[in-house]
Amino acid sequence: MIMSTAFFLASGADHGEKTRVFFMLYKLRVEETVYRKFGKLKEIIIMATMMVNRKKFIGFALFCFMFALAPQIYAQTRAPVEVTVRNSSGEEVYKFLTNTSDPDMRRIPDRITGQRQRNPAEFIRLLAEYINEKSSNDFERVKKALNIRYDTQSYFSGRYSPQDTEAVIKRGSGVCAGYSDVFKYLCDALEIECSVVSGYARGYSSSLFRNDNVMYSNHAWNIVTIQGEKYLIDSTWDAGYLSGRNFQASYTTAYFLTDPIAFLHRHFPENSAHQLLNSPVSAEGFAALPFLRPEFFTSFELWTDLDRITEINAGENFELEFTMKPGYEFGYGWYTQSGSRIGNDVFPGRRDTYRISTSNLKAGSYILRIWIRTTGERRYSSCGEFGFVVK
Repeated sequence: MIMSTAFFLASGADHGEKTRVFFMLYKLRVEETVYRKFGKLKEIIIMATMMVNRKKFIGFALFCFMFALAPQIYAQTRAPVEVTVRNSSGEEVYKFLTNTSDPDMRRIPDRITGQRQRNPAEFIRLLAEYINEKSSNDFERVKKALNIRYDTQSYFSGRYSPQDTEAVIKRGSGVCAGYSDVFKYLCDALEIECSVVSGYARGYSSSLFRNDNVMYSNHAWNIVTIQGEKYLIDSTWDAGYLSGRNFQASYTTAYFLTDPIAFLHRHFPENSAHQLLNSPVSAEGFAALPFLRPEFFTSFELWTDLDRITEINAGENFELEFTMKPGYEFGYGWYTQSGSRIGNDVFPGRRDTYRISTSNLKAGSYILRIWIRTTGERRYSSCGEFGFVVK
């Protein structure tokens, strides 16, 4: 449940009017992003205006401060798809809907959430008890335990707020180390084996045409052990994304129990054993991988095997082929090395296999950006980038 505090100024409004508006806003349980982007703010103002005399409403201002430790409600930005998790023997062990927040975590009792700032240790203990009561297996427990808000101000300023577990719980936000440490703390309370992994991640400032500094650890994530098997989780990246310098809360499950190969395309751990691969990839091998998100691997059946950067000759008809899994649609676009779009992105409509030619590319450096969406979904999302140098 988002613990949100709404403050407003209503010129001349009495205490009773303020209280009624406050609880009306609280019951909506919709996050700030939805207010701004999906028209809910207009509805709120109309409803509030009906409750407060129009003359008294002139000074009305609304601010929502989002504190989202483990349980958080997000705007659902992607259509849910059922995912099957399999163990190393190929046996089905768990199913879940992608990008769907857990309904039990929207209804955490006040007796629990009220302890967050007063007594973080007690908050975690009570939260673990609640999760145990609402879960039938460790996969469900781990899914309920995810997500806090990212501290983007610290990220950009370089002046980090205290990231010890208690401070992050009290504040309700943290950078990646804070996310992963609090997640481990909650897993410990749930008696689920969990470790924190440090390493290099291709994140906000990464570029296809700029070398990865894999020796520089800039991120932290987790490994959990369930039924004797290890699984990868990045609770930071599943909590939302950066739009410019602003954090946009957007619950996803892209990095929840992710296939190790898909996870590796964005994460290179200090300890190669944390890749969870039988044959770990070297730093040089990681540097050659294209920029692919986990959604790429869940959307495509087959694709032309490409490195991060592919060199071709001008006028050469190098044909790329992508075969979709059922239920997904494809789009693509060509961009300059600096990220400027060349012409219009192409969305060819639903079919199983798509082909892209490079024959019209002149000498220069290019980015091929891949877009996908589920059938019936309104918007496409970027899921991968490949670099081309045309000589």
